[in-house]
Amino acid sequence: MGASKNKGFGLLFAAISAFFVFAVPPYANAGAESPTPIHHISATLSRDFGIVMGDTFQEDIRVELEPGFILETALLPLPDSAVNDFLEVRSTNWERTDAGNHTVYRVSLTYQVFKGVREAETLTIPPVPLHFKRGTEVIDTTAPARQLTLMPLIPAGTPDEKVTLRDSLPPLPLSDSRRPALLAIGLLVLAALSLGAAWLSNRPQQAAPFRSAAKALRKLRRQPEDTETMQTALKRVHEAFNQAAGHTLFRNGLAEFMSRHPEFAGAREEVEQFFAYSERLFFAPRDTALAGDYPLSRVEALCRTMAGAEKGPPMNSAK
Repeated sequence: MGASKNKGFGLLFAAISAFFVFAVPPYANAGAESPTPIHHISATLSRDFGIVMGDTFQEDIRVELEPGFILETALLPLPDSAVNDFLEVRSTNWERTDAGNHTVYRVSLTYQVFKGVREAETLTIPPVPLHFKRGTEVIDTTAPARQLTLMPLIPAGTPDEKVTLRDSLPPLPLSDSRRPALLAIGLLVLAALSLGAAWLSNRPQQAAPFRSAAKALRKLRRQPEDTETMQTALKRVHEAFNQAAGHTLFRNGLAEFMSRHPEFAGAREEVEQFFAYSERLFFAPRDTALAGDYPLSRVEALCRTMAGAEKGPPMNSAK
């Protein structure tokens, strides 16, 4: 009797277990997140080693996701915008490809480095935010961060007094047979420049970059005149030089800059000293005190002199 009763309970337990296994839906994963519409995302660099100050490189981002999502391109990094204190975006491009059950977006960003180092240093490119929309559905994601190795322009450990600049190369000799063609090209260029100058003279004047920089420098007077403050001041003046030149201006390009802008010729010596000090300040080891070598008042004086020459005759001095 007891054995029969136990057998009955065993059959009942087996039946209940089977009911829960086959009839009751599994809820163990009821709280799990649904699969993301993004199938794959990756980021690669055109090169990540041997980069020096002034170099450009490219980041290619690839996103594969469900069809129907639209990339909000207006929220991509803007050209000529700063990413951080050492990196700027030079250009932004993107393309879309529809492939049946998924859509592929490719985003290409060109960066330029503005950081000088005295020894190899690893830098991190921040994650790039990406925003997609499909109807009322919105996806916010980021491309993964990438790292690159920045190299010094001069060998590590080289003292400043042993750093020498290479002399400008002499012009290549031209054969007599090419001179008529080059002369014709030169005349065409001069005619184009004359037309361009006439067109520019009728355009509304843009804000003077050095006047804007001088205004920004005045706000720094309330801060301690330490290395960080001087770096901020020098970066602002460098921005003014870049705007005046129409491109990033380095020390080895000052001769061409002065030839294109004779209104600044009177301040050439002071400008060269400014660029030389800037190189020392940004390249010197961090524990080296250089802020007092070129005080903020002198930077302001140079900026005011350049501002005074932006719309006037050539200067006689930078004092």
